[in-house]
Amino acid sequence: MPGGGARAARRPLLIGLTGGIGSGKSSVAAMLASLGAAVVDADAIAREVVEPGEPALARLVEAFGPGILRPDGTLDRRALGRRVFGDDAARKALEGIVHPAVRKRTWDRIGALMAAGRHPAVVWDVPLLFEVGAEKLVARSGSSPPRAACAFSACGSGTPTSPRKSWNGAWRRRCPWRRRRPGLMW
Repeated sequence: MPGGGARAARRPLLIGLTGGIGSGKSSVAAMLASLGAAVVDADAIAREVVEPGEPALARLVEAFGPGILRPDGTLDRRALGRRVFGDDAARKALEGIVHPAVRKRTWDRIGALMAAGRHPAVVWDVPLLFEVGAEKLVARSGSSPPRAACAFSACGSGTPTSPRKSWNGAWRRRCPWRRRRPGLMW
């Protein structure tokens, strides 16, 4: 092999991990991270983009006024919530500011991890993957359709107390090309 027998670098598998509150997303993400995957947490990014000094926070203050800030300059989520919940126009304005910032930061981070190729997989932990149509973005990321199907269905059948059992069962059922080497995820 060229390069002294070193294995050719493979493009990481992009996994879209989704589910409701208490569905075991965090447990599955931690398990995959322990197996070498990089995890991109959509909720963490949503908090990052509204930290002091971030353009999205400045735009929120322009749109909703300084009353949405705490004395230390951080976002007062309760105050913002009082302004937007029950007001469709205000909610749409909030989403029009925050969602593009989250989307850009997410794809910048995922793109950098995919390009670096240091991880066998990049896991995008996102609660509303299907609701916002983002499964199409994951599927277009370079994963073949069978691999994308495995990613989307991987933790759909388990309980929060048995994510490993759920993951392994779903992986074997939906990803027959991975049956060759039990216990090896990638």
